[in-house]
Amino acid sequence: MTRLRRPPGFAIACLALLAAACSGAATPTSAPGPPTSPAPSTSAPSPTTTLPAVSGDADPAVAAAIQEGVTALAAEVEVVRGLPFVVVPEISVLRDATFGAAWEAVVAGGIDSERLALDTGLYRLFGLLGPGDDLEAILRALPPPATVAYYDPGAFTLVVSDAAAELTPTDRSSIVHELVHAVVDQHFAFGRERAALAGAGADDPLVAYDALVEGDATYFQLVYLQGLDQADRIEVALAFASTDSAAIRDLPDFVRATLAFPYEEGFTFVRDLVEAGGIARVDQAYREPPTTSAQILNPARYLAGEGPRRVVPLELDLGRATVTPATTFGQHRLDALLTSVIPPDLVTQTVDGWDGDTYQLVAEGDEIGFALILQMLSPDDAIEVVDALVAHANEVIQAGEGAEVDGGLLWSNDDVYIFVDRVGDSLRYLLASEPTLGARLRTQVPVP
Repeated sequence: MTRLRRPPGFAIACLALLAAACSGAATPTSAPGPPTSPAPSTSAPSPTTTLPAVSGDADPAVAAAIQEGVTALAAEVEVVRGLPFVVVPEISVLRDATFGAAWEAVVAGGIDSERLALDTGLYRLFGLLGPGDDLEAILRALPPPATVAYYDPGAFTLVVSDAAAELTPTDRSSIVHELVHAVVDQHFAFGRERAALAGAGADDPLVAYDALVEGDATYFQLVYLQGLDQADRIEVALAFASTDSAAIRDLPDFVRATLAFPYEEGFTFVRDLVEAGGIARVDQAYREPPTTSAQILNPARYLAGEGPRRVVPLELDLGRATVTPATTFGQHRLDALLTSVIPPDLVTQTVDGWDGDTYQLVAEGDEIGFALILQMLSPDDAIEVVDALVAHANEVIQAGEGAEVDGGLLWSNDDVYIFVDRVGDSLRYLLASEPTLGARLRTQVPVP
């Protein structure tokens, strides 16, 4: 699924983490250390005192109060995150209505309608969306995030609503999250790196990078929260708990999991980095970023330098059909697919053997096809995935009777074409909305 530039729903994704912060359960087990990256002028953080530039359409007195509060929070972020600001980012203080419109523009700018249409067709084929469901409509209908600020890496600007005039503990918490983004962007240019990954269509590497970025901001937001008094921590947790989450709860499971992934799994990933080597290890992750969602889900593999096995990219050529560039499907999306037929604890065991893949989408008129070559760590891991895909064909897609063909299993009828076969620790999975397209895919995708 094409990802939003800054997915909404942060409040819902972090609710459990904030509750843990109130109880002290998420206290870092390794004391923050100084960054290893070279600082612009000092080797250690120093309190920020220069007031940043302010723009926007809010009342000047409100803007001045927010300017002062953000400057104080920036000094705290320097200490908590262990990085000094080159300069506190410019602040754009907007009237609440203007802030909402600005956020909607951010969301709209991160939506690729053409790719979302392809993904909609694919997830309908998977049985994860109903016939009337549409990913773009779902994403556009999401409520705005329960936050008073967001960081715009393209403009190097912190955008703040004038609703933050009182700077409640919840407001300060949200702004700290965004200031972590700002200081990290100044040192490691995550906005530029993320834009490059998005422009290259690097699906799973982008998922992994987003998890690093959002996990970083979420983890150190919690460190900041733990420094507040108990009353303020409880106030923040209650504020998030009172957020109307009906729209999030009603999302298809895989959409909700995709939106929450960078915050929830990213937090765990960054926590493990801190435990392994303090803040310096988090900084190092920006110089050597995780490249797969498997590394996010298995931080020990990332810390050990274990990347995926190289899989030769697919090169489908189906004449006039639209074919997406070959990229990586990833462990996270494989998990989302198989969760529809396997209990969550078992699906984790099944997909943990992921060791690389390549996939392409094909669109021809109203028909859509999907080709995946998947590499697992062992033949037993590959067998488990094949068994899950067979169950998915039978129970979710309800494709009818499968038949043994050329060493694999084939389901083919007027509504769907599915072919699954395995050789050792590799497997081939083909899915199409009609049999002719599926059969053409099968001639193009090599036996693994």
